[in-house]
Amino acid sequence: MKQDKKEDKRPLTDEEMARHDICQRLLDKAWRSYACELYKAPEVKGIYAIGIMQTNGDVLYRYVGQSYNIHRRLKEHKYKNMTIDKFVKQEFCKNNGMNLRIKWAEKALNVRCVEGNYLNCISKRLGYWPGYNASINSSCYHPPTPGPTPGIWIWICSWDYKFPAPRLPNITNSPPPGNGKAC
Repeated sequence: MKQDKKEDKRPLTDEEMARHDICQRLLDKAWRSYACELYKAPEVKGIYAIGIMQTNGDVLYRYVGQSYNIHRRLKEHKYKNMTIDKFVKQEFCKNNGMNLRIKWAEKALNVRCVEGNYLNCISKRLGYWPGYNASINSSCYHPPTPGPTPGIWIWICSWDYKFPAPRLPNITNSPPPGNGKAC
């Protein structure tokens, strides 16, 4: 006989409410062109997402991050050497970043493990883990958990996230012909 799982009926703390609020605000934001609208990103603290436009017009979340200066950090992704940075640079070389999309949500809270918690919240609502979030750098540490990609480990910083996350959907993006840039 199966036992029904009991849901946690406790009220959310103010910190949890704020985290879920900014998570939802980011998901509700419209995608903007990374190549053409980066200048609109504010120089304030917040969370942001980088996505890739698919051939069907949908945008696939590839990375979720946080920064004390969203504009500066999004600009740095074009020049630094993290895995997401290499992806962004590759897309700009391939077609001037034409398929890259960004969005952001400003935040005013400062909680422990915030990036991991926002990422967990977003991945739960999307149904998949953004592919370039291979690890979460955080002041609180839990042992690594096998990630959605073989050989990738993810450091989870949340008490309410059940891993493994679902695998990414198949990526079907391809640049329109004739719009690429030679690198």
